[in-house]
Amino acid sequence: MDSGQITPDVNLGDTKSYITDPVTYSLDKKSALVVKVDENGKVTPLKRGKATVTIKALNGKSAKVKIEVK
Repeated sequence: MDSGQITPDVNLGDTKSYITDPVTYSLDKKSALVVKVDENGKVTPLKRGKATVTIKALNGKSAKVKIEVK
């Protein structure tokens, strides 16, 4: 399988807390079929489609990143 092309649609706003606070990454079931995200935030494409990665900091702030694998 070819590695695919990832096209992120990112709008994280103020990201200062993400630089200093530990974060977690999560995927819903449908997104987990399209991409894999490791504990460091590295995204690996699995197949073509669209996915949403939710990023949460310990301070309660969160962001969603939409990814399209072509």
